[in-house]
Amino acid sequence: MDNIFKKIGIIGAGPAGIFTALFLAKKYKTELKGREIEIHIFEKNKKLGKKLKLTGGGRMNISNKILNPDTFFSSNSRKKEHFFKSQFFEKSEIIHSVQQFSVMHLFEELQIEYFWEKNRAMLKSENAREDVEKLQERLETIKNIFIHVNTEIESVKTTEDNAFIVDDKIFDTLVITTGGMLQMEDKKSTHSQLNKQKTYSLLEQFGHTIQKTSPSLSPFRFSKEEMVGLNFTEIAGQSFIGKIYAKNVNTKKNTEIIDDILITHVGLSGPAILDFSALWDKKSDVFLNFVPAYTEKTLTKKLQDLRHGKNSILSFFTQFVSKKLAKFLIEKTAVEKLFFADITKQELKNLVLVFSAFPLPKPSLFPYQACWTTKGGVSLADVNIATLESKKISNLFIGGEVLDIDGLCGGYHISLCALQAKIISEQL
Repeated sequence: MDNIFKKIGIIGAGPAGIFTALFLAKKYKTELKGREIEIHIFEKNKKLGKKLKLTGGGRMNISNKILNPDTFFSSNSRKKEHFFKSQFFEKSEIIHSVQQFSVMHLFEELQIEYFWEKNRAMLKSENAREDVEKLQERLETIKNIFIHVNTEIESVKTTEDNAFIVDDKIFDTLVITTGGMLQMEDKKSTHSQLNKQKTYSLLEQFGHTIQKTSPSLSPFRFSKEEMVGLNFTEIAGQSFIGKIYAKNVNTKKNTEIIDDILITHVGLSGPAILDFSALWDKKSDVFLNFVPAYTEKTLTKKLQDLRHGKNSILSFFTQFVSKKLAKFLIEKTAVEKLFFADITKQELKNLVLVFSAFPLPKPSLFPYQACWTTKGGVSLADVNIATLESKKISNLFIGGEVLDIDGLCGGYHISLCALQAKIISEQL
């Protein structure tokens, strides 16, 4: 006898989709065993969490101690801040005089183990691929949870009694979390318009407004001529903790990020670059500081002090960057002396400028295929932020990157997906 009283469909198995299913599995443990509820997960790829397996270089940053409204972006700032009023966003530390928030209790509920590395919460195993596959295995072993891989949903129909028809199956409730996979498409293709149409058409058909989309969290790339001028190919693969900054041409305020920076064969990458790409006005001149503990002014004073005594130029700078990178930068200054005591005032100035205010050509950003998230998406005005239910159609819930809210690099998106998954699961 068919005793099923609720059928839930989840389209998209990125972090929001996976977490929603896991929260529902816990909430309806008894009902799933008794076959009173069915949960179906639809994923266009052959495995769940394709993009999730690559985050953090395969180690996965799941969250961050610095987590507040200013670390996220949306065209609707007022609605964005409503997320932080959720009962599932717990207040944590006050850092830099700003109240921070935490969802670590949600990861513990999901049985995802982690450890802290500076401000980032990292997956304990440091093996995202393995752990995401274990999450899929957990879902596969639960009765009445059905996973449909290699199944791309391009249309959803509704019945007269407001049910949803997906892949010839009828659902009382539908959760759409797809939308973050644009950058996972064929890397040989530079055209993403068709992919965007597929991603957002499911929600447009129900009357949702789609805020303009664009790739975000992008590495920097320079032209071949610019790379030759920089000579960065000589030091490709070098990484350091540095500051990238620019003065906004409109506001006159500095935009700056201090974090890991990687020099690549085509430009720059690393968390600092990805975050900066989301904040930069795309117009102002960009500079690198290889010794972020100092500004131009304080570095000048420090180097002047080091002119007294026999202080090695190379030894000082290798406190901040590798010996290879320090030598490369010193060569840029044309300083041939070994000690600070032997350099001229102009040579000291050259060292300060190269190490703390290194000018970059205007960088180009990559298309979706090389970026980590999508700006824009379904307008936050179209959903009830407290429940994430659509205001356009009942029993339709929307979460994940398809919504018009995105964040910095370093666990922000995954934190938001955990929060949204919890909010949605509590409504179903």
